[in-house]
Amino acid sequence: ELQDRRECPHFPSYHFLAVDTISRVIYIMFQSQEGCRKMLEALQNRLRSQEIAPSASDLSPSTFDDPLEAYIHKSCLYKCDQRRLLNNRRFAFDSMGKISCDDREGSSVHPLTLVQNVLKLVLVPNLVDMVDKDALRGFLDAASELKSVNLTGLSEIEKAAFFINLYHVMVMHGFLVFDVPATVFEFVNHFGKIAYEVDDDIMSLKELEHNIIRANMTSPSQFIGRFVLPKQVYKNALRKGDYRFNFALNCGSLSNPGTIQVYTATDFDFQLDEASREYLKIVEVSSSGRTLTLPKICQWYKNDFGNGRNQDIVRLVVKYLREKDQ
Repeated sequence: ELQDRRECPHFPSYHFLAVDTISRVIYIMFQSQEGCRKMLEALQNRLRSQEIAPSASDLSPSTFDDPLEAYIHKSCLYKCDQRRLLNNRRFAFDSMGKISCDDREGSSVHPLTLVQNVLKLVLVPNLVDMVDKDALRGFLDAASELKSVNLTGLSEIEKAAFFINLYHVMVMHGFLVFDVPATVFEFVNHFGKIAYEVDDDIMSLKELEHNIIRANMTSPSQFIGRFVLPKQVYKNALRKGDYRFNFALNCGSLSNPGTIQVYTATDFDFQLDEASREYLKIVEVSSSGRTLTLPKICQWYKNDFGNGRNQDIVRLVVKYLREKDQ
């Protein structure tokens, strides 16, 4: 039975019961406290009859006809199309009138700090195996808190760090629920499906990358790519691009580095440099030193690098190459 009003909808005359499962918290509303307690007693008796300890009272994904339905949601408030909202274990009942938001302990947390903490939780080893149920539940709860953030007062650097961290949270969460795509086509579909609710809006991974992080950067050079990009406009889209974003965004493909940074506002520029060095370790230089083979991403988004000419790209990335290749 919920006693903390911050965890309940704002209906003071009603009483609420929360059924806590691994994948989501189910809220039941009652007109009387007596009815709420009778339901609680009935549920506890049912658990005892099945010899299940209350501390382990959760529904496994196998409870659902489609196991994925336990971890995803199609919003009735927004036009979702193919998007599936993943940060939905808990509802958000608090106001977004301030920049900071309250975490599960009631402490005021800056949005950037919150998304940093969520990213650290999803990067815990073996979380994908769902062996540690407490760690999984902790991550899903933290991800739900991102619904309540207010990004209005953040600086451009804070927003950039927030969204790049959010991108990696969503990538890892998508792998957790849907597994890693096996083909390029599956990757495209995957990135259009994974979605979060953040700051009173929803965004898929594709929209986060192209309509928020890359909002003021160039479209991919592939002709077909320009027709599959989403067209949505977001109020918190970044106003300034940076060619290093191409190296900072790690989609989890085999060509990407095996590490992910947790970006901060204070070290953001340094971290972008580090991400560029890490990404460009795969650059190949011919034995004659006259030919430089760069990652495909430099070709896809060539116009992010100055005027998009080969010499412009080389001039910008050469300082990030290994010393022997410079």
